[in-house]
Order: sequence, then C-alpha cells, then structure tokens
Amino acid sequence: MFELLVTSTVMILGILCLRKLTLGKISMRLRYALWLLVALRLLMPVSVGTSPVSVLNLLPAFLQASGQSDARISDSENGQTANGAGETERQENAGEEEETHAAQSKGIGAETDFLLQHPAQETDGQSSDITNVIDGAQKNPGGSPTAAAKIESVEREVGSPVYMIWVAWLLGFLTVSGYMLFMRMRFVRYLRKNREQITGEELPVIIGKRLADRGIRVYQVKGLPSPCLVGRHIYIGEQSSGAEQGLTHILAHEYCHAVHGDGFWALLRCALAAVYWFDPFVWAAAFAARQDSDLACDEAAVKVLGEEERFAYGRTLLALLQESGGRTECPGMPLMFSGGERSVRERIVSLAERNKTEAVVLVAVLSMVCLICGCAFTGAQEDEAEVIVNEEIGEPEADENVREMNVSEGQNGDGISEMDRLWELENELNKEFEQIRAEYEALDAAKQAAFEEVLNYHGVMEGKDDSELFLNRRVDMQLFYEYNTGVRQDAPEEDWYLLCNNEEESISLYGLFTKDFGCRGMKTLIGEDVNTFDLVWYPSGMNGVSGNIRVLEQAADGLPRRFVLKYMEEESSETEIWRLASGFRYETGTVDLKVLPEEDYLSWADWHMTYQIDEEREQVRVFCDKDGMAGILDISDYAGLPIEEVCVSPDTVSFDLDSEAFEGEENIALHLCVGLKLAGYEDVFICRLSPLAIQVLCDEDGGFRFRQPTVDEKYQIQNPAQERKLEEIKNVGR
Repeated sequence: MFELLVTSTVMILGILCLRKLTLGKISMRLRYALWLLVALRLLMPVSVGTSPVSVLNLLPAFLQASGQSDARISDSENGQTANGAGETERQENAGEEEETHAAQSKGIGAETDFLLQHPAQETDGQSSDITNVIDGAQKNPGGSPTAAAKIESVEREVGSPVYMIWVAWLLGFLTVSGYMLFMRMRFVRYLRKNREQITGEELPVIIGKRLADRGIRVYQVKGLPSPCLVGRHIYIGEQSSGAEQGLTHILAHEYCHAVHGDGFWALLRCALAAVYWFDPFVWAAAFAARQDSDLACDEAAVKVLGEEERFAYGRTLLALLQESGGRTECPGMPLMFSGGERSVRERIVSLAERNKTEAVVLVAVLSMVCLICGCAFTGAQEDEAEVIVNEEIGEPEADENVREMNVSEGQNGDGISEMDRLWELENELNKEFEQIRAEYEALDAAKQAAFEEVLNYHGVMEGKDDSELFLNRRVDMQLFYEYNTGVRQDAPEEDWYLLCNNEEESISLYGLFTKDFGCRGMKTLIGEDVNTFDLVWYPSGMNGVSGNIRVLEQAADGLPRRFVLKYMEEESSETEIWRLASGFRYETGTVDLKVLPEEDYLSWADWHMTYQIDEEREQVRVFCDKDGMAGILDISDYAGLPIEEVCVSPDTVSFDLDSEAFEGEENIALHLCVGLKLAGYEDVFICRLSPLAIQVLCDEDGGFRFRQPTVDEKYQIQNPAQERKLEEIKNVGR
C-alpha cells in the first residue's frame, strides 16, 4: 500500500503539471485521456518490474526494506503452508517416523502462525525484527522458545494498531461511499419529481436526430441550475430550454458526454475516491479529471456543431453561469464536482484558443508521459547485497511461484484481490444504476401512456368523443392567465379548445388543456376526419381566426390535401413564439403534420444574413449572402447609444400565411426580429424596429425552404418592457 500511494501521488502530480503546461497546446480530448493512466495506477496493487527511473529508487533504504520484508513474510507464509500440507500427506502414507518429522514441521508452523494470519502488517521499524524471527525459525526446526517469544511479542505490539488502521479505513470507505450513494439517490429522486420530458419535435434538428439514434431523452427540470447527463438521458433547467441556439449548444455538450462514456468514468472516479478517501491527491485528480471531461466535451461539441458556432457556444456558457447566479448546487449535485465560475472561465479561454496539437508538442507530451509511467508503474532496483542475501536464504522454487502469484494478484488476508473488490463494487453500483434506469423508463412509459389516454378522450375526458370538437369551445384568456400566473387556483375546464378554424375549407385545429399536462395535445378536424398530435400550444387572442390556416392544395373530394397552419407555443412579457406546421392529408384521411424547427430558420438566418451599421445615417443595412440588399433598418431611436452587434432575436417569431411582402401563390412569410445589442447589456433590443420577412416554401413531402428575405416596413415591433428599459438607459446617459 505504501508503494502504491507513493507512485500514484507522483503520477497525479506529473499529470497535473503536464495539463497546466499543455493548456491550449494539445487537444482537450488528449489531455482528458491522460487521466486513464492515473486510474490504471490506482487499480493496480503492485508495480510492473523494476527500472532505474522508478521513483521508489529515491526512497530511503529502510522504506524500501519495509516493502521487501513484506514479500519475505509472504514467502515464509506460503512456504510453511506448503510444507505443512506436504507433511500432512506424508503422515497419512508413512509410519511412526514420518509422524515425528511432521510434528517437527508442524512446530515451525505453530511458531509462525501469527504471521500466516497477519501477512505484511508490520511497521517500518519492526520489519527487520520480524524477518530475523522468521529466519531464526527456519534455521531452528525444533521451534526454540526464544523465537516463539519474539513472535508473540510482535503479535502483541503490531496486531492491534494494524487492526485499528483497517477498521478506520473501512469506516471511512463506508462513510464516503454511503454519502455518495445517498446524494446520488437524492439527486435522482429530485430529477424524477420535477422533470418534464421534451418531445423530439421540440428539439433542434441538428442534434435531435443524434440523440434519437442513441436513445437519449431530454427532460426539463424545475430548479435545476446546471444541465447534466444522468444515466442515458439529459436534464436541463427551465432557463436552458429558452433560446433555440443555446439549447442546441447544451444538448450537443451533453451528447458528447454520452459518446465519451462519461457516466462510467464518473462512476469510476467516485469509486476510487471512496477507496482512497484518505488521499487528498486522489480527490484533486478526480476534480481535475471532471474539469477536463467538460473541456473535452466542449471541443467535441464545437466539432459537431461546426467551427462557426465556437464563439456563440462560449456565449451560451456565460449565459448559463449568469442564469444560475453562480449557484451550482441542488440536492445531490456535489457528485458532479461542479467548478463554478472559475471552471466556466477556463472553458471559455480554451474555446477562444482553438487547441491544436502540433507534431513537436505531441512528441514532447508522449515522451513526458512515458517518463511519468516509468517513474510510477515500476519498482525500485535491488542492491547486489540484497540479491546475495536472498540467494543464501534459499527459498524453495514452489514458494517463489506462490509469492509471485500473490504479489501479481494483490491479494489481501482473505485471499481476494483489491482489483476483484473494485470490480465487485463497480458491478454492484452498475446493477443499482440499471435498476434506477429501468425505473426511469417505466415511469416515462407510464406517464406517456397516461397522456396518450387523456389525448384520446379517456381518463379525465371520460364520456366525450370527437363530436365534442364541433362545439368550438373558446379559451377564456383572463381565466387562463390568472390560473397560469397563480392568481387563482381553480383551473379552466379540462377540454378541447378551438385554436384556428377555416369554415370555408372545412378545416380546424384544436388544443387540449388538462391539469396534469397543461396545454399539450392537438387535433386537426378536416371534414369528419380527426387526427391527434403530441404538440405544446399556448392560448392567444388570435385563436379561432381563419387566417391561421391556409389550404395550399385540395383533394378530389374538395377537402384540403396540403395546408399550413400556425399556432402560438409560448408567450410572456418579453417572448412571443409562433410555430408553423405543414400538413399533408392522405386519401385514407390520415394527416402527416410537420412543424418547422426553430433551429432551421435561425441557422439559415445566421448563415445567410449580414448587417452593416451606419451610425451617421442612423441605419442598419441588411444583406443576404453578402451581396444582395434585403432592406434598411431605421435605428434613429437608438441614436447616441453604444451599439455592439446586430443579431436575430430568437424570442420573437411569427408567421404570415398570406403576406404582401412576396408575390406568388406561396407567399408565406416568416417574421424574425432583427435586434441591437448595446455594449454592457445582454438583451437584444427589438422594439421600434421593423421585422425581417423571409419567404417560406413548403414542399410536398412536408419540408421547408427559405429565400427572398426583406425588411418588412409595414410592421414595427412594440415591446413595452424593452421600451421602458430603453428609456432608462437614455436617461442614465443624459
């Protein structure tokens, strides 16, 4: 154990120095992989051979002798055990003379009985005495009283303290591992109690398919300050699910954690920290490895998203830190080894530096790693005097084989290796986590089944059928607003409410409200055909307006074949988001409804649109693909204010299904708000500006395409909250 602690400490310090020296010079994934060597060293109870570069060569001779005496004691034990077994066998097959010889051999075994029960438990100062006792016992087969007295003396002096040391270690291990398991279970219960699944249709397209391919689900958890990967699923806070771009960055990061298998490595870090609870260097290594796992995932996430998202990704990290207010804890989250603001700053610096591993640096790093491994994985070389002494002792060949086997397997007193114990612990924890995961999946399946039952007029909707849709119930906006904000406790009636209706085209859209699931669930009614969809909606004053549905193509029966519709998904004092859905009705009456993903149009605008600020003329010229003028924004209301950037706000999105901004049959317009970021403010100010209109084309297969952007001067954004804040900024400037 002493040898393992020394070598592992040297390796940890070496890796810590190496990661400091290579920050910004090598790939973060390579730097993260270096910690595998530390884990391997901690899992190996013995060194691999000897070498002149071993750190054990630097230790004082008496410390090296302590380790060698451990081996001698083990050899003596094994030899005496083997001799005892041989004598017993001869005793059964021979006469009285062999019995006498067996008794003598048994006497030697009796004198060394303590050593057989307590191998390698002597202290440094007593190692030479114990060795002398064993040597004396071997030279005196009759079992001298002096040797027996010495052994009894060692038993009295050594047995009790060593026993107390192992008891203290066991108590520490049970305390630390129990605390970790308790906090883990507490965190899991917290997630299960507060989570709400985010459906695949609500996830950004760029990352949603990757998550679906790996069976990873995404949940929103109330009060969770930091996104995390638990088991096979991703959990995000309420703030994290706001901006589409930020959500994409978060999901990409957690997806990379899943790809890297960080769930297993986190489990291994916790197991090693529990076993070596007394070693502060192991805890430091666990913390640093946790930080490097985030840096490696940041690097991998940028690779998944594209190089153009690097700095936007960094802004997302800052936004997460600000949203949490520096709070990185909730029940159970200490297991995540969160680093807080300092950790986030290191990650942002790493993103800005764009780590590239050059060949020269890589060779230098690998050379240093080889040197560190040589220092930590190998044992000290023996002196010639020690070799001569070992040869004079004349240990039997069979004893040497047994000794090597015991050392290589790292067995303790009960014959079970430390490696086996660790694997048993890991297997037990894996079984525990698999059980938790199974409970998660069962809970998800039950919750989904319950919602589908409600969605199909069962459960709380018992006794109703699709004929109820023709009643065209309207949402009481005041009642819903007061219930949603907590002003009143009595909820609106659980029922289907009309969202939009076009009587001439015989098509309507309805939304379901229930206490358990809120505004979730939609139905389309085309003629007498009803189709159900798992979509989230939000009441609007425009519910029921025929302009919210537009038929693009009719079928032979005169009913809509291809159509588009819009519905509100989110609304607050600073947010208003509408969704556009493209529908295709088959001859069987089944409708295929596809919603335009937010990531599609935001990434399109970010890629194709550029802006040029002209402060003298108090305007922003908007270009498409850097050469086509899309229009001019009047920014005279922002005159004299420090404009830092022009960008699209993801918090205000609307659609016009029959826009005058474009000519042609499919004059569907997507309205995005181009806003201004002022120096020192994170808000994107959109008030008193005209929106950007982008033409949307709907393909027959339900896909969407964009072209012909223009500044729609017909409209001007009014945002009372931003107007008040803008006036405050101007007053401060005066």
